[in-house]
Amino acid sequence: VGYIYPGIDYKIVDGELWLKGTTMMAGYIGDEENSIAYSEDGYFKTGDLVRIDEDGYLYITGRIKDIIVLSSGEKVSPAELEVKFYAIDTVQDCLVYDTTENGMHQLVLEVYPRFTKAKELGIEDINAYIKAEFERVNKTLPTFERINKLVIRDTDFIRTPAMKIARNLNGNVKK
Repeated sequence: VGYIYPGIDYKIVDGELWLKGTTMMAGYIGDEENSIAYSEDGYFKTGDLVRIDEDGYLYITGRIKDIIVLSSGEKVSPAELEVKFYAIDTVQDCLVYDTTENGMHQLVLEVYPRFTKAKELGIEDINAYIKAEFERVNKTLPTFERINKLVIRDTDFIRTPAMKIARNLNGNVKK
């Protein structure tokens, strides 16, 4: 993202970016409940999970509302996992979420292939290629972050007006 804007005080609390400054909003007009929920000690709780590197660059790594808490208590950031699978050249888009099937908690990765790239690379069976690459990437993850189920979509995800994947929309989750 870059550097924190000059004149803005910040702190990172449990990985979440909190901001404070004269240019920050004071709250939501006519929405006292949310204004209180999103500010503490004069800081605006952004809901963004971040890290700052040794040079002071800010990186957004996910959103608090998207964090998956496993039965073991481990916390998984879908956005951080998705980045790893986006590195597969034939993955156009992907979505990580959790579900319970047959009483078992599972992490699921849904993938929408990049068909034109597969054709360009001469890949005849894109599903087999994605499955093999998925296995390769999945083996590099800590055990608690490993994906239990891969779903390869034949249709694109439902999107927001900003063209982002509508993360919490049932139409984006294959059952």
